[in-house]
Amino acid sequence: MAGTTAQERLTSVLRDFKRGVEEIYGHRLKRIVLYGSHARGDAREDSDVDILLILGDPVNSADERAKLSELILELCLEHDVVLSVLPIGESTYATGKQPFLRNVRREGVVVA
Repeated sequence: MAGTTAQERLTSVLRDFKRGVEEIYGHRLKRIVLYGSHARGDAREDSDVDILLILGDPVNSADERAKLSELILELCLEHDVVLSVLPIGESTYATGKQPFLRNVRREGVVVA
């Protein structure tokens, strides 16, 4: 996307990602959380976009990734970014004690 800033590209890909997952999941979509370098504000031009996709339980990560693969590929090509999407259940996100989840809850930015 020539002529756009990194922030404009991020905003655009997140908007399109939200629209796509709403179509795929409907009411199962609970939240979209941006984490990592983009959430912290220290992303470089080549940084990937880390997204935690919070869904209504139960969640089978492999099944959800299969459902998302076409959308993610399309958005990566269209926006010239690398999306790293991790689907997770709502209860796991809320109560998980893993350092990764504690960090995302502390530093993540809810985008939807």
